[in-house]
Formats: sequence, C-alpha cells, structure tokens
Amino acid sequence: MIQILRGISYYFEPSRVRKSGPYLIPIFLGILFKFNTLLLFILPITAIKSISEGTLSSRAAKIFNYFYIPKPNDESLFLFFLTIILITLVTFFIIRDFKNYFIWKIKNKIYLNKKRSNNKLSKRKYYYIKSKLTRIDRLIKINENIIFCSILIILIILYDFQIAIITLTGGLIYFKIISSQNLKSNSDLNSLSSFVKKDRNNKIVERINYKKEKKGLKPLISTIVMLAIMILIYLRTNSEISIIFIFLVRIYQSNMLSSIQNYLKKKK
Repeated sequence: MIQILRGISYYFEPSRVRKSGPYLIPIFLGILFKFNTLLLFILPITAIKSISEGTLSSRAAKIFNYFYIPKPNDESLFLFFLTIILITLVTFFIIRDFKNYFIWKIKNKIYLNKKRSNNKLSKRKYYYIKSKLTRIDRLIKINENIIFCSILIILIILYDFQIAIITLTGGLIYFKIISSQNLKSNSDLNSLSSFVKKDRNNKIVERINYKKEKKGLKPLISTIVMLAIMILIYLRTNSEISIIFIFLVRIYQSNMLSSIQNYLKKKK
C-alpha cells in the first residue's frame, strides 16, 4: 500500500506537474471526447425506447429529476431527442478538432526546438524526433484512458458493486497474464547469445522482443467476465437490469484491457 501511495505521489511532484502542464488540456479534451462518444451511443437507444413508448423512460426521468431539469412533454419527445443528438454530434467534432490542435502545438514546439538547435536534421535526429512524437500520442492516450476508466468504474460501483468487482477481477487477471508473458519474453531474450542479440533483423529476436499478447486472450477474458455477470444476474431474486448499463460495462472493460496492454507495452 505504501509503494502504491509513493507511486501516486511521484506524479504530483512540482517538477513533474510543470512538465505535464501542456498535456493537461489534450488529456481533458480526450476524456470529454470519450464521454461524448458514449453519449452518442446511449442517446439514440434512449430516444428510440422513449419515442416508441410515447413517454420518457423511467431512468431518463430520474436523471431529469436528480438534476432538477424540466422534463420534455410526451408530444415533443422526437424534437427534444433530435436536438440533443445533433448538439452532441456537433460537440463531438469540435472537441476532436480542439484536441488535435493542442496535440499539434505540443509536437510543433518540440520539433522547432530540435530544429533550432540544429538546422540540418540528420537521419538519426529525425527518427529520434519521430519516436518522441509517437511517445506523446501514447502518453496522452494512456492517461485519458486511465482517467476515463477511473470515472466509469466509480459510476459502475455506485450502480452495482458486485458487477464492478467481477469486471475489475477480469482486468487484474489480464494484467497478471500479460505481465508474466513480458517477463518470459525478457528472460528468453537474455538467454540468447550476444551474436543473435546484435542482429536486430533476426526473426527470433523480433518474435521475442516484440511478442504481443495471444490473439485470443482479450476476447477470452471479456467473454468470461460477461458470462460471470450473466450468471450473477440469473442467480439474483430481482434480475432486472438496464441494457445500457451492460453496454457501459462492456465499454469500460474494453478500455480497461486496452489501457493495461498499452501501459505494459510502454513499461516493457
């Protein structure tokens, strides 16, 4: 527990906070972009259900009541949902463009600083800058995924604690399997002769050093988790559950497994 707290405090050191300053805006916009995408998925389902029944669904009505927002009349449901979906769609493109603009600003600053120090870029320098720009994309993607997943799992815990535990357990199992695969890959690489290690084009080195997860691992973990949730719901006295919530769990699980994979790939 102490090691975890130390790891968290490392990211809040003044020097690290200053360095991460320019990344905060694109990360924040990336999180908004993900939630916007989520809304574009949820809104049409809610709209179709409400319009087909001729009244606002009970779950949507609860949200309106919780935030003290006036509910639309049954006669104006179509116009209401059409307006909300169009606004969400326009916002989707605005957030995307703003995020890309701020990422471009970060990359452009790095490129200009490197070019200013040496007007003529060598081939080695070019690939160094290219790898650094790629790391920026990866850093932003990992951080926005972690924060997005953290917010989503809090919402899932508040809604259904048991399903949240099952989903997190699936993520932990996936993390352990990929970690053990990486350790095996590193040990296999260290056991090679120095001659084989130096040959970076050697197929053996390529297979070991860039070994990825088994193709069926992610869908296997996802399917096992969803089966466990299905069994849990079946065993309950009241098995009623929102289909949108199940979709949210599925989306969270997909993002969580991708975040774990990207994190371990970076750490390798």
